[in-house]
Amino acid sequence: MHSDAPRHDDAERGAAERARGDGHAEHAPWGEDGAGVHIICTAVVYDDLLRQVRVWARLGHSPTEIQSELDERFSRVANVLERVVDDKAK
Repeated sequence: MHSDAPRHDDAERGAAERARGDGHAEHAPWGEDGAGVHIICTAVVYDDLLRQVRVWARLGHSPTEIQSELDERFSRVANVLERVVDDKAK
């Protein structure tokens, strides 16, 4: 079920989402090494994600299979978010 569609789950690159209706992405400098935070419009993320889910559904994949693929694709992001929440709770 894997595809060559862009993935938005690279937790090792600094990425931040921002709800902007214009679909633009921005890059904000961060740190001395030139790395940065990439600000991505949530509409772009959701559009890509929902488009991929529709493709899988049309190909006959079950909701369970689709959810399993999404869980696998975004597991690194979920782990990062879980650590952030745990750190804030301390």
